[in-house]
This record gives sequence, structure tokens and C-alpha cells, in this order.
Amino acid sequence: MSKILFSILFVFSVNVFAKNKFTTLGSVMQLQFPESSQSGKPLLYYGGPVIANVKVFVGIWNDQVAAATKTGVLDFYTAYVDSTNMDWLSEYQTKLTAVDGRAGTDQQIGRGQVLGQLVMTPFLTAKRITDEQIQQEVEKQIDAGNFPRPDQNTLYMLHFPRDISISIEGMSSCMAFGGYHSGYVRQNTETFFMEFFPIAAAALTTQLLFPLMS
Repeated sequence: MSKILFSILFVFSVNVFAKNKFTTLGSVMQLQFPESSQSGKPLLYYGGPVIANVKVFVGIWNDQVAAATKTGVLDFYTAYVDSTNMDWLSEYQTKLTAVDGRAGTDQQIGRGQVLGQLVMTPFLTAKRITDEQIQQEVEKQIDAGNFPRPDQNTLYMLHFPRDISISIEGMSSCMAFGGYHSGYVRQNTETFFMEFFPIAAAALTTQLLFPLMS
């Protein structure tokens, strides 16, 4: 089950989160289970795009991120996006009509690639930061040429040290959540998809990521 949940989170990237804030940027698919069983009805497609062939870029927030994270996550993402788990996700193609009658985006999910990893020197040095400030930081890293420019398949995976606290819509990292995904549209119409892992201690990062390979 962990493997399945992570796969859906990873590829759909901007599903419902924090009062549906990002639903306009990505596809929303909802599991429909009958009361007496956990099988029988398929996912319902509510419209919007998916990340068809993900291109992961890993941002390590600074050199204080746990060593196990810095040395391990790149290999994990490289293996995962070129694995049979991604082949399985092909069943979530969007070549169908949405529940509200909208045409689908005619996409087929397949394997992806990893673009690289960077140990960042962030412009933002505060220890308590917000989701909006992280968005601004990503923009600055792109404009400085440190991050690749995004396209419809780019996904920035950001990992933080344990002394960084992130807040989003009144919720705090390591208290209300251990990681989250986000998306937004820049003023020049570039769309950004991102995932964040504020918990970066070696043991906790291992719990978040590596059991999903089993």
C-alpha cells in the first residue's frame, strides 16, 4: 500500500492539498470504495493534466541536510522513475472524459528521468520559512541557472535540514506534516511542480522514502 500511495503522490504531484489550493494545476483522481469492500469501483477522473514522463531535479536545501539524504535520494529517485512502478501507473492515463464532462488531456504516464542534484546555497537564510518563500527561492535558483527551467514534466524535489521549520496555511512541518507537494504558476506562465521533505534526519528520511522500494 505504501508503494501505491507514493506512486500516486509522486506522479500526480498537485492533487488536493490544503483546502484544494492546487487543484487547478493538476489532475484529481478519487478512489471510490463501496462500504462493504475495498474493491469494485475504479478511480474517478475529475479532469486536468498529469505528469506523464517525470523529470526529477533534487534540491538539497543546504550542506546541513543529513548525509544519508544527500548521498541516498538521488539513487532512489533514479531507480524509482525508471522502474516497473511507473509502468503500473500507465493505467491512470487521461484519454477519457472527466466526471464533469471535460475532455481529458490525452496523456499516458510512463517512465521518467532524473536531471540531477544540487546542494544549494539558498538566498533565503531564515530558519522559519513559508511555502511562498520556498516558491520564491526556487524561482531565484532557476533564474541564477542553478536549477533547470521547468516544463510540463519537471518536478523539483526539495530536502531540508532538521533545523528548518516550514509553515503553510497555518500548519507547521514536523508537527502537522512530514512532507507535502505544491504547484503554482509563475507570472510568465511557467508552471512549477514541487515536493518538500522537511524531515531530514537520517532515520526519518529512511522511513519516508526507502521502505517504498520493497
